Amino acid sequence: MDLYKDNFENFSELFNYIQEYKKEKPAQTALSIGKIFSEHNFYYFYDSGTSKVVMLDNDIAQLFELLISSNKSLDELNQYIYAHNVNVDELMTSINEEDLFKGFKIKHLYNDISLEYIKNEMNTGTTQLILELTGKCNMRCRYCIYHDGYPHNRAFTSKRMSSDTALKSIDYMKLYGDQQEVSITFYGGEPLLEFELLKEVIEYSKVALAGRTIQFSFTTNLSVLTPKMAEYFSTVDNLSILCSIDGPKEIHDMYRVYKNGSGSFDDVFKKFKLLNSVARKNGKEMHISANAVYMPPFSEEKVSQIDDFFTNLDFTHEDFRYQLGYAGPGTVPEELLKSSDYNDQSLRQWQDKQISITSNLEEIKEQTIFNSLDRIHKRSVTKRATNFVPMNGCCVVGSRRLFVSADGDFLACERIGNSPSIGNINQGIIEEKIYKKYVYEFSEVWENICSDCWAAKLCSSCYVDRMDSSGVREPDLAECEYYRSTTERSLRNYHNLLRTSPEQLAIFNEDVLL
Repeated sequence: MDLYKDNFENFSELFNYIQEYKKEKPAQTALSIGKIFSEHNFYYFYDSGTSKVVMLDNDIAQLFELLISSNKSLDELNQYIYAHNVNVDELMTSINEEDLFKGFKIKHLYNDISLEYIKNEMNTGTTQLILELTGKCNMRCRYCIYHDGYPHNRAFTSKRMSSDTALKSIDYMKLYGDQQEVSITFYGGEPLLEFELLKEVIEYSKVALAGRTIQFSFTTNLSVLTPKMAEYFSTVDNLSILCSIDGPKEIHDMYRVYKNGSGSFDDVFKKFKLLNSVARKNGKEMHISANAVYMPPFSEEKVSQIDDFFTNLDFTHEDFRYQLGYAGPGTVPEELLKSSDYNDQSLRQWQDKQISITSNLEEIKEQTIFNSLDRIHKRSVTKRATNFVPMNGCCVVGSRRLFVSADGDFLACERIGNSPSIGNINQGIIEEKIYKKYVYEFSEVWENICSDCWAAKLCSSCYVDRMDSSGVREPDLAECEYYRSTTERSLRNYHNLLRTSPEQLAIFNEDVLL
């Protein structure tokens, strides 16, 4: 099969190409060639070889669907073409001009170019250092990834990072890399339980990394925030604080509870107002945002309640955003879920509605809406079909993010949980471990699955739900279906906006992500 042939001379040649394409695919299908999707009776084709999207009329959309998804013979397809008066010459000219229907053929989720890229990225050093200051937390949120019943992550611990380990981590960033813009993130447990260490690291970083632009950030439940802490944070340049608040009191207190089971809203909301007021008083452009977890009972009405709560806050900065999402797969104790909860669509339906009714995307406060559209807007589109398929949404381990545990071990990312170590604060990064576990073994497990997927070049799935302490987990194909449906939904929403109000998409020419 020659992916790079110049043109299909006629429809029968296109048909024969697709038959050969199927034979070379693991699942013996042509589904990876592309995807037909529609919105408001407008039809589109996403082409996986180029990542282009083209608009179709209904008859051509059905013909494309038959070509990709059915086992119709050439005679049957020609009958369809005749019955629907399809202009084949015009169709083939368009397909050839845009280089559509080539699909992609991969052996691995890496090639010589991507391996060279990984090597170069690691050589330039870490851009984001994440320090696990403590394994302690003063709360016991009922959906937390660290509860005892969730096997893929550690439980809460009494461990705390020593000052020596923390400062050595900063020294490592200084010595092994020349990035001019770097990020230092504090993690827990609850990082504010180790405020003095957090403060020490910030002050040390300003000296050790002098001349570089440093972005500081952390996520907090806010419950232990004090006026002294808030005042200090208002003096720190380039600081982002993500506050864990699930919405109004009656929603927040159902799941975000202290160890004794009591709700935390009254304390948290008071501290949230404190943080914002101190920032405003000191004229500091501290980036304060919120993260909310969407839990049962599910309904669009509940999502609207949460949105109203965040949208109507009268003390936040005008650029304030919040993000709302479901709890991670498997993290919620079974007794809190019903079978119907696993397939809930109320959040997505609400988000889709907001996109369709707004006349100004910038007025929307829910950040996930922006993220889904931004991913489509900034996808890599090529003039000609290419075979390269990236390793989904996986970043270069040890480069973009380096997670340092309380013990000083180097891990890929704070979100993965139990994952293979890639070194430690004394040895540094061991590149062989990265290539073995996070490149070669990951590709070996996933390459055939990705090879049959039309959304492979758009997939945002990363190592987070695919690794454990020994390496790559057994693939969960239900997860793949979720990402495909999410991607199709994003394509529909984006192209609806592109058709009806393209001026709104200008916002994605800037960085809108948290």
